[in-house]
Amino acid sequence: MQKPKKQAKPADPMMAQHNSEMARAAASAMAGNHAETVETCSELLTSGLYEDMEKSGKKDAARRCRAEVRLLLGSAMHFQDAHYEDIVRVLTYALDAPTEIRKDALFTLAVVHHSFGHAQEAVAAIERCRVELAALQGTKAESREKAAWQEQDKEAHQFLEELSSSFPKS
Repeated sequence: MQKPKKQAKPADPMMAQHNSEMARAAASAMAGNHAETVETCSELLTSGLYEDMEKSGKKDAARRCRAEVRLLLGSAMHFQDAHYEDIVRVLTYALDAPTEIRKDALFTLAVVHHSFGHAQEAVAAIERCRVELAALQGTKAESREKAAWQEQDKEAHQFLEELSSSFPKS
């Protein structure tokens, strides 16, 4: 006789909506359809979903979700050749996030600054990213997460070295 399967805990419908829309936006981005990604992210940010999350007592989840959307939005805007100031504004808003997202927003900001010729801002952003990665290394986390953060720090260090070599020697 088989044991009855445990009923899965019903998913939070607001998180399910966020995850579904983020999956749709990410699929568009991976397909190179950045205009659709921008549209999906913009709709998600203005949908009222995150305000509803806050009203239901899920302020941290709303903050994290908003930051995830803004990070993807900023990346898509960069690929879509949006104005520098607009991209930086969106990614700066994404910094209001837990460290795991903030480090990615900082790395993306560094890339955006660099691609628009703002080397000093790029260096500052990538240095802040490395500080966030170092803070994560000091937390309790699974070894695979720590390994991923170490790899990200290597990439950030390499990017920093490339940026530093682009400065004129005095």
